[in-house]
Formats: sequence, structure tokens, C-alpha cells
Amino acid sequence: MGLYNNQKIQLVISIFYPIIIFGILSTRQNSWLIPITVTILFSLLLGNLRYLFLSTMLMWLLSVPMWWFIERTKEGYGAVNFIANLPLIIAEFIVFVLIPEMIVVTIRNTLINLWNKKMKDKN
Repeated sequence: MGLYNNQKIQLVISIFYPIIIFGILSTRQNSWLIPITVTILFSLLLGNLRYLFLSTMLMWLLSVPMWWFIERTKEGYGAVNFIANLPLIIAEFIVFVLIPEMIVVTIRNTLINLWNKKMKDKN
């Protein structure tokens, strides 16, 4: 599969995920269906866990300062609340987003390896 073995394509996917998901989450929509769908789609596109972690680190490095800056420009205590709740946000992200993404990537890789093995044995 050229998509999963091409390092340049995987890097582009890893870079686009944080940008797209930040844009979607910054629109303050009421439904979680679109962010969940985009996350599952990108999880299926990422070639391995290394690219998943790269993409996740880029997302956090981009989004936390930007959200803090956005909240800081608003009136009130948005930035203070954001920083105070950051450990909880990170813990919830790990449980509800990162672990399921890891499971999706691992299962997809296992299925692709089984398929490749089956096709190789067939020939």
C-alpha cells in the first residue's frame, strides 16, 4: 500500500490533522459528530503509531498556545480557567481520543498485514 509506506504522504497527513481539527474545534459547534468523524478518518490514514504521536504532538503544540491566546483576549477569566483545567483536558484527551486512535491504527495495521500475508500466500 503506497499510501501507508510513503513517508512524504504520511508527514503531510500528520501535519494537516492538527490544523484541520483545530479549525473544526474552534468553530464552537454543538455536535461532536464532525470532530469524531475527522479523527477516525485521520486515524485510518496514518501509517503507524509514530505518525499518530507526531500528529498529536503537533496538535498540542499548536492548539494550546492559540487557545490560550484566544481566551486571553476575551474578557473574563477564560485564560485562567483554561490553564487551570489543562491537566484535566489532557487526561480526558488521552482517555477519549488518543487511546481510541491508537487502537484504530493498530487494528488497521494488523488487518492490512493479515491481508498482505493472505495475498502473498495465495500467490
